[in-house]
Amino acid sequence: MADQPNPPQLPYDQLRSHVGDDPDARQALDALHATLTDPQAERSNVEQHVGLLRTIPPIAAIIENWYDSPATQSWLKTLSDLGF
Repeated sequence: MADQPNPPQLPYDQLRSHVGDDPDARQALDALHATLTDPQAERSNVEQHVGLLRTIPPIAAIIENWYDSPATQSWLKTLSDLGF
């Protein structure tokens, strides 16, 4: 199987600053970050985390912009094409 491409840069620090001390939001954000740095990341896992993060008002727009960006969509398509 081909090597997995690198994901587009998640604005992690910006997102962390917006979620503040909300432990559920921090956990969800950390889970997405861990998935993105996993060499075997799967599209379905990324989509699951993004779906949850979109429900958190302080970061919903930032997550949507990152997820809907052409770079992220291209990366997700490549993951699917490679079987990840």
